[in-house]
Amino acid sequence: MSKIFLGVRSIIFFIFSIITLNGNPAHSQFDNYYPLLGPDNNVTYYNYPRANAMGGCAINLVDEQSGFVNPASLGFFHMSRNLSFFISDNAMNDNARIEISDDDWKFRSLGFSGGINFHKHARDSNKVYTYCISAGYYDNKLDFGWMLFSNSYGDTWWVNWVDRTKSYSVSIAADVGIRIGLGYNFTKYNRAETTMDNPGYDLLKTDGHSLGLLVELPIFDIWRNQPGTTSASGFKYSLTPSFAYVTSTIDEDEFFNYYLPDVKQIGFSIYFDMKTSKMILFSIRPSYLFQKPSYNLPHETSQDVEWIDKYGVEIGTLGVGYFRIGKWTSMEKSPGSIGFGISLTELKNLILKNRKIHTGYGFINTITNNLNLTVDYAKAYGTNFGETDQLVLRLSI
Repeated sequence: MSKIFLGVRSIIFFIFSIITLNGNPAHSQFDNYYPLLGPDNNVTYYNYPRANAMGGCAINLVDEQSGFVNPASLGFFHMSRNLSFFISDNAMNDNARIEISDDDWKFRSLGFSGGINFHKHARDSNKVYTYCISAGYYDNKLDFGWMLFSNSYGDTWWVNWVDRTKSYSVSIAADVGIRIGLGYNFTKYNRAETTMDNPGYDLLKTDGHSLGLLVELPIFDIWRNQPGTTSASGFKYSLTPSFAYVTSTIDEDEFFNYYLPDVKQIGFSIYFDMKTSKMILFSIRPSYLFQKPSYNLPHETSQDVEWIDKYGVEIGTLGVGYFRIGKWTSMEKSPGSIGFGISLTELKNLILKNRKIHTGYGFINTITNNLNLTVDYAKAYGTNFGETDQLVLRLSI
């Protein structure tokens, strides 16, 4: 057992050593123009606190929100959960506003998804293979507030932008020893502009498409018994590395006002946990992601941006609390992030087990016992737009 703990401590030390290093910044004159509309290096504008607290290492994660950034993860999630929902309504603090902005930015996000499972017994063994078909809907809205613009003649005017995306994801996944998922996401992008003289019109309107792949390879999932005990009362260790790939393309803006980035993302993650038959005692997930935006500019030219590196780690205890930290490369800065998550459902279960309280049977108790309620918080610092805070509520059954 000491070897296991030494290995875990080595992983933690290695990840935190990487996080504390400064990467070479990626330079682009187009950086941060579209905080909601394109997956650029300013991760704070995805209203996805779990991933953002891990430096933006999103595409290897599997939860209620992950289907927006990697549609392949949707099928993974619904292998164990039938329905999910999340909601968030955040106001970015004063440091988040740009110099011409007079208001805080307001970011609202919600989504829901569902899946259907199929099970098949293997012919020559007792193994059961699981297959899943799932679909999800995600709605993000970013209100920039009123911003003061001016020109070389000294004229000034107030403008309000509201960015909105509506996304639809579908996914298929299979667990046949190796877990693999494929997914597709269709997104409608819109930027509405309002001035003092104009009640509002569409400044940008286009569509986006994403294809995602997620592969998990369980290396081991074994029991280590205490002397004189059965496997059910011992400890179980599992180690699962994963690989993810997402390619996103955005159609040309029909008003020809903006040129949005196509993006390729590759992610790696390793998940390790130690648990008993009743609960997860400890877990750790180091993750690394690198992505490359490519801007299709006028006159049939394009500009590639350097690969953007992102590092993050998530450490969990008792399946209840999770601590997260991350770092990524940006323009002339070295942004970082930190955050936590609390599973209110697992906290309730832990309290009931310690007090030996039985919740009973029946339809309502079955629903509440299988309900998963999680709160995530993330704070990003050192970005081109200052500090931001995010809070989200995730619900699944």
